[in-house]
Amino acid sequence: MAPNDEVLLKEISNNGGRVSEDLKERILAAKVRVNDALAEHSVLRQVGMKIGPVHIGQFQYGKKTGINLIRDRSGKFKMLAFTGENSKDTAKGMLYSAADVKVKNYRRLNQLILEHGFSHHLAMAFGDISRELKILCDYYDIECISPDQD
Repeated sequence: MAPNDEVLLKEISNNGGRVSEDLKERILAAKVRVNDALAEHSVLRQVGMKIGPVHIGQFQYGKKTGINLIRDRSGKFKMLAFTGENSKDTAKGMLYSAADVKVKNYRRLNQLILEHGFSHHLAMAFGDISRELKILCDYYDIECISPDQD
């Protein structure tokens, strides 16, 4: 099944937007590709409330921009912005909501994450919006850090 698969979406909408136990079983049995599935979030994270349904698997394939905004010890903001691309070739097929993105300079990216203290969770935007983020950072006097810069 491909993302936005009409059959899968119809099955979910016919069930009031909820993912049936049967569909969950098919996802876990790999009868429905994880990369294309929607599933209810089963982990109880926020004061015992269920969160869901959520997308499980790869988001739309193509170019992405990773973004992480932190405040350093002095109170100054820093933004990590990097680009990459995901495709069927980068998909790991694991049961999580993500975009397994191929990054050109991943060693430099890891070095910057460790050096500046960025967290391992980040925002992901569709397309390459790195230029717009750089303009935003310049406007608000935020240090923009990127492995894509020379």
